[in-house]
Amino acid sequence: GAPVVLRACDGSASQRWTGGSTAPAPNPAPAQVLPGTLPNGTGQGCLQPKGGTIAGGNTVAIAPCAAGVVYQQWTHSAVGVAGEASPGASHCLDAMGDAAGSAPKLLYCQGTASQRWTLTAAGELRSANGLCATSIGVGAPVVLRACDGSPAQHWTGAEVSTPTPPPVVMPAPTAASVLAYMGAANVPTVSAMQARGGAWATYETVFSTLQEVRWLTDGLTTDANYYDRAMIYYVWWARTGNTTYLERGHQLAVAARTYMEASNYQVQPYLMMVDGVALHAILTGDTRSSRAVAQLADYLGGSNSTWPEALAENGNGSVDSRSQARVLSLLLDAHLLGVASPVGDDWRTRLRVTLDYILQSQSSDGAYRWSNQCWGNKPFMTGMLNDALIRYYELFEQDPRIPAAVKRSVDYMWNNNWVPATQGFLYQDGPCTESASADLNQLVVSGFGFVARQTGDASYFTRGDAVFAGAVNYSFLSSAKHFNQNYTAAYHYLATRF
Repeated sequence: GAPVVLRACDGSASQRWTGGSTAPAPNPAPAQVLPGTLPNGTGQGCLQPKGGTIAGGNTVAIAPCAAGVVYQQWTHSAVGVAGEASPGASHCLDAMGDAAGSAPKLLYCQGTASQRWTLTAAGELRSANGLCATSIGVGAPVVLRACDGSPAQHWTGAEVSTPTPPPVVMPAPTAASVLAYMGAANVPTVSAMQARGGAWATYETVFSTLQEVRWLTDGLTTDANYYDRAMIYYVWWARTGNTTYLERGHQLAVAARTYMEASNYQVQPYLMMVDGVALHAILTGDTRSSRAVAQLADYLGGSNSTWPEALAENGNGSVDSRSQARVLSLLLDAHLLGVASPVGDDWRTRLRVTLDYILQSQSSDGAYRWSNQCWGNKPFMTGMLNDALIRYYELFEQDPRIPAAVKRSVDYMWNNNWVPATQGFLYQDGPCTESASADLNQLVVSGFGFVARQTGDASYFTRGDAVFAGAVNYSFLSSAKHFNQNYTAAYHYLATRF
């Protein structure tokens, strides 16, 4: 009860305070996962999704055990360790309120308390509230009841005891893995760009100053990560070695993933900035992050999704080039991570199908015109799409249509949307033309560098340099969104320029 006082630091226990670090908590060693069937103690059958269908909202029941039946194969944590119980397809058993009498159901795995089950040494399957999964007959939904030791609450597979494995040690994250994943393996370091002086140096110096302001102002809000500041922090960590950026990238990525999970992975494409979440999976081994990428890719680009086909529909009021960029990038993330599709899709096939639809939407003059934009072209959205196309080309498959499409688009924007007096592009052209501003230049610039490399025509670097300098000299950076827009893609231009 004595008041805390200030004294010279001496390293004593009374001067140590836990919880003060802003660094993210280290990932715990994953619980051991044991596959196999879960026969019920009544001898009437094995646990499986009701009717043999792994689907959200389905209950579980016992049915006659059968060799080789996939949906009777469960993965769960080792005896005495709380963890998820899953029959596959990214679905986990959920206690659904975790009250006596309730029937657990399958939902997408989200790592919530209601999806944590402990298999006891006595063969019980206990919920987070300590209730036991109880069979009430073949084909009837399993329910939760107070544990009583009866055969109906006994699951034979839960008794198997194995030695606890040593903790899994993830390899140290490397700068090369981040930059290669983003298709920017050759981007210069921050110090190298500062040494060049001029707009190049200013771009880097402004980042180091303003990122701290934005971090203190924006925190871990959704707005803070708009245009994927988690990914930005990872890239700047790779370019500087500053571990503060790495720690902040982790925190923002987890916050973004939590938002996706809370939305059951059903979010409009323009809000889906998942490169940072994918990089978090690579750098930490966190399976919740890789799972989030897979679920989103399935929702927006899978074989059961209507989005890929819609990306060819210029008259669809819900679609624009930004949506195209997000869906294509999302599918590429899923492919590069090597994460399984929840419905068994081949991500390579989904990428090719989606690319076909996207390229149908480009006009012969290079513009991408949409009904929700007064049938005009928005350069910053076109630039985002070019970034996604370039990354597809460099990291997945060199489809010859991509260099041609990117060249047509940058030629169109330079000839029709660039305004030298403001050193910026029109926000939008067409019947509803909006004035030019340099604020969004850095979302457009990387296409010029790609075309310069593809064609050997240095005039595209000259144009790109003007676009880059215009952004540095005239951009408004006093909001989370504007700051992120200026740093989410322009490093790709530096990778091709130098």
